[in-house]
Amino acid sequence: NPLSNTLSLHDALPIYKMQETFLAKNHDYGNSFATTWREFGDKGPITGVAQISHKYHRLLNLSLGTKPQVDESIDDTLMDMANYCILTLMELQKDRVNKNEKE
Repeated sequence: NPLSNTLSLHDALPIYKMQETFLAKNHDYGNSFATTWREFGDKGPITGVAQISHKYHRLLNLSLGTKPQVDESIDDTLMDMANYCILTLMELQKDRVNKNEKE
């Protein structure tokens, strides 16, 4: 069954590494993503767009065979991109909650 194979592949992804990366970067840099989001106010989502775009361009270059000076694999880049997508969703949800509380 192709679907069960797809689910198995999804289950096998090291999602815990995304959380480890999130925790480590928050420890090192503070919650800079959320801070930057708040600094942009109503334009906060551009914070996510910028980070995801940065990772997209890194992915594109790696896929085209460009040898990076920074040691980052395609897998690392995709995991970082996924993390930025999740961070963006988290901030959007916070914004919705805050908006509902004000109403």
